[in-house]
Amino acid sequence: MEACREAMPGRMVIGAILAWLVAGLSVILWGVPALSLVALSGATLVVEYAAAAVGVGVGLSPLFLIIFIMAFAFGMIFILFALFDALATSSARVCRFLEHAQQKHGQSRLLRKYGILSLVPLVIIIGFYFTPPVAWFMGWDRRWTLILLGVGEVIGILITLALTYGVLRIFGIG
Repeated sequence: MEACREAMPGRMVIGAILAWLVAGLSVILWGVPALSLVALSGATLVVEYAAAAVGVGVGLSPLFLIIFIMAFAFGMIFILFALFDALATSSARVCRFLEHAQQKHGQSRLLRKYGILSLVPLVIIIGFYFTPPVAWFMGWDRRWTLILLGVGEVIGILITLALTYGVLRIFGIG
């Protein structure tokens, strides 16, 4: 019944609100223009951590970009966990399917060998929309999931920033 544990959507919604509140406060502290914020928000929604390139393009600080994208990512992760919990607790059929799938896929040699640590490269490769379902499906500890997804997200943002600034330097822009 690991997959069908009692849902805590209230905590997840509060977490999402707090994460987006951090993003909003960082906008106020940095005085980001509204149009730049809209561009960054839309890009983060679509291309996740690669939105850092858009942020650089509109002249935003790398530190601001890291804070904003991380807050956005954590907000999305909290919402996704709340949705999955609600789904698992709303239907006995879904619950049985999840239990069966967890037993079957939990036997994977790759997952047994690397387990939750695989979230770091996975978030870089497939993004923060797809890794929370993997973590939830496998029943991994949520605190460690958040920490490891955060580490992977920061690495992805830093790689994007390095590549963006490198390309701009090569072409003599900025």
